[in-house]
Amino acid sequence: MPYVIPALRVSSRAVVDQWVEAFGLHLVALHGEGDAVEHAELRLGDGWVMAGTPRGNEFDTAAGGASLYFVLDEPAAVDALHARAVDAGASSALAPHDADYGGRHCSLRDADGNFWSFGTYAPARRLER
Repeated sequence: MPYVIPALRVSSRAVVDQWVEAFGLHLVALHGEGDAVEHAELRLGDGWVMAGTPRGNEFDTAAGGASLYFVLDEPAAVDALHARAVDAGASSALAPHDADYGGRHCSLRDADGNFWSFGTYAPARRLER
């Protein structure tokens, strides 16, 4: 069954480390030497993210500028993750709140400027109704 795994460009290994500390992602694989990230794989629950530092080829993009959304099970988890992330140096873009379309939601920005959103709203759950 097809599924999507976002692949982000990061400026350094420190950004990947921030994702682990701030957002609670689990580092599954990391390849590269020093501050360079040849390839990294991280997960949160059933969600995955891959990352690497820019390589300078014609298919490459700069670090930052992406937006991701992870579904959490409980509204309290949104608030707890937001507090943890801010304590770990992420900047709050949108404090935890109840969204008009349903669920609890927050957004944060990592050191490269990527937006990380977490909430209880899940599009798949809408389809199950």
